[in-house]
Formats: sequence, C-alpha cells, structure tokens
Amino acid sequence: FVRLSCLGFILRPIFAADNPAVVMAYIFGFMILVSAHEAVARPKITYPGMFRDGVCSLGASLLCSGMVLLAIVTPSPWYNAQYLIPLAGMLINNSLSGVALALNQMIDYLTTNKDYLEVLLAFGATPWEAAWPGFRKSAQAALIPAINGMNVVGLVSIPGMMTGQILGGASPLKAAEYQIVITFLISGCTFMAVALTCGFTTRAFFDARGRHDTSRVTKQ
Repeated sequence: FVRLSCLGFILRPIFAADNPAVVMAYIFGFMILVSAHEAVARPKITYPGMFRDGVCSLGASLLCSGMVLLAIVTPSPWYNAQYLIPLAGMLINNSLSGVALALNQMIDYLTTNKDYLEVLLAFGATPWEAAWPGFRKSAQAALIPAINGMNVVGLVSIPGMMTGQILGGASPLKAAEYQIVITFLISGCTFMAVALTCGFTTRAFFDARGRHDTSRVTKQ
C-alpha cells in the first residue's frame, strides 16, 4: 500500500513534465538499477561486477525490446510517459524473474562442477564449451515461468494489460492484439536478459587464459 501510494506521487510529476530526459532517467536510472539490485541480492555466492552485469543484462534487453515496442505501439510523442513507463515496467518485471533464476543456477553450476569443468578444459574445450551444459540448463530453468505464462494466457486469466484496456473502454479484439504483442516482447526480453546473464556469469568465472578461476568468488 505504501509503495503504491508513493509510486503514484512519484509518477504524477513525471507524467506532467512530458520530458524525454526525465522519462529515460526514471526507467534506466531508477527502474533498471532497483531491478538489478534485487536480482543480484538472491545468490549466496557473489563475484565482483555482478551488479554491473545485472544492469547491463536488463538494460540491453529492455533497450532492444523497447525499440521494437515503440515501432509497434507508436505513442505520440515517442517518450510519452503514460505508455513508456508502464510498458517498461512489464518488460523489466518479467525479465527480473528470469535473470534472478538464471544467475542463481549458473553460479551454482560453475561452483559445484569445478572438477568437471577443469577436465573439459584439460581436453581442449574453451570456457564457453565447458560452461555450455550449465548455460543450457540455467536458461531452461529461468524461462520456465515465461513459457508457462504463455501456455495459459487467455485461458486461465485475462492478462493485466488487456484487462486495463477493456476496463478503459477499448475493444476486446484491439486489447487482445496489444496483449499478443506484449506477450511476445516479454518473452523475447526475458530470453535476451537470461542469455546475457549466463554469458556474463560464465566470463566472470574464467580468467584471461581460459582457466576456471573461483578466487574472486565470495559467499554472502
């Protein structure tokens, strides 16, 4: 209750300002940073630069998906806070869940399979080849919520954006079209964020010479 009330007070002047710099600062300077902090706070094992990697994963995936979304929705003006902030929140929120799961799974794989990884490296595998089984398993586990959501969307419940448009008086067919676009973009954004997270985590656990290195890893 308190958070939502504060959010209303924060968004009111942002909507009134109608300034692209303010909107972008709120999305990338606040929403992304808070989400990245939340994503990296869960793993019991950390490494230097983990927060930075979380910011890059979420920020890059949001930027790519956001550009596609702008081309489809075409708000006027393009920086209209009434469209950008809620849509960005949907993309970030779903990507956050995927990033948190992928990060935890990938770190667990790279720390508990040290002997296996070193055997693969000794036989000539590159760090990326050695980490690939963990990359695949982490990505699969992280994308399960998004895939399950797509499987039941429109059957078990009406998605939030579609509900809002219908309550606002929009045609159900038009609301369904927008929801389809959002659903695919959410899945794409989540996949991109998960892939980047697994890639950044893999890079952090190998040194410049391709050796498995856990010397910088710390337990919380």
